[in-house]
Amino acid sequence: MATIAEPPRVRTRRDEAAEELERALNESLQPDFLAQIVDAEWRMRYLAVSSPAPSQDHLSTDGMNHTLSDENETGVDDDDTTEDSAGENTDLTEVRIVESAFDDDVNASVPICHLPERMLQLVLEYLDEDSIGLFSSTCHRFHAVARTDLVWAMMCHRVFSIQAKGRPVQLRRYKSWMHMFFARPRVKYHGFYVLRLSYYKKPEINMWSDLPKNAILQAIYYRYFCFHRNGTVLYAMTHRHPREMGEAFRTRSKDVWEGTYSFHQGQLHVVAHVGHSIVQFKFRVTSRWRAPNTRLVLQTHAIYSPNDTALRHPHEFDTADEEFNYRRHWKL
Repeated sequence: MATIAEPPRVRTRRDEAAEELERALNESLQPDFLAQIVDAEWRMRYLAVSSPAPSQDHLSTDGMNHTLSDENETGVDDDDTTEDSAGENTDLTEVRIVESAFDDDVNASVPICHLPERMLQLVLEYLDEDSIGLFSSTCHRFHAVARTDLVWAMMCHRVFSIQAKGRPVQLRRYKSWMHMFFARPRVKYHGFYVLRLSYYKKPEINMWSDLPKNAILQAIYYRYFCFHRNGTVLYAMTHRHPREMGEAFRTRSKDVWEGTYSFHQGQLHVVAHVGHSIVQFKFRVTSRWRAPNTRLVLQTHAIYSPNDTALRHPHEFDTADEEFNYRRHWKL
């Protein structure tokens, strides 16, 4: 029995629209730079492997290409098949672009990226905590090295042993060294904590003043605390703006006083010698805008006579939970 060949199918506007959409999608594809970074990290971790085996994704891609070529030879061209093939071709194009990006090692010419992990950890011992955070933001491999338990333990012993006056640093109620570093209260360096205070008062009228009658003046002054790694703190109560205090702390101007600080039961204790008296502050360390340890809440404020070295007879002041906010200053 002879078979009658079907007449060729007339192309419709829907077929042309699908082809135009497929062509536009293929032209709009751009290289995935994130895939290049991930591939570079993968290659740095497996530098010892000279000839890696072909991945399963590559084999599956070849199989898909072969299947698509067989389907194209059959000549089937209906509306549903055209839409499905357009989506499959787009996915295959993305896979080819990612595979071509994997062939380039973006960090191949950077010598420090090829150092062993232990050597990188030794380098981190010479950096402060903030610099280690910047180091971990460089690439994925540096991020993995900076987040090892050895680095977290090193930073915890460095910070908390000084702030706790040499007491042993132990995990105890913390799950890990990383958990301790983020959850345990501490003060931040490379900057200062500042409190702005303002009030209104009547001016003193004399023969040299040119103020109008019944004038009201606004008095503004600031309090600063700048903590150092050796257990000392710089304290100042002045009218200078925070933009001017960086140089004042560096040169130790006459309105800057030195004291000591330590932590007791989660509270920050500060004792400073100011002129002919001794002042003591107790703070609670909190967070500000999801940034840990960037705010100090004043709990108590007391003053002692210079002869009361044991701090037994305080003269306490009323506090309203004033908040000292942290400001970054890399030169301190």
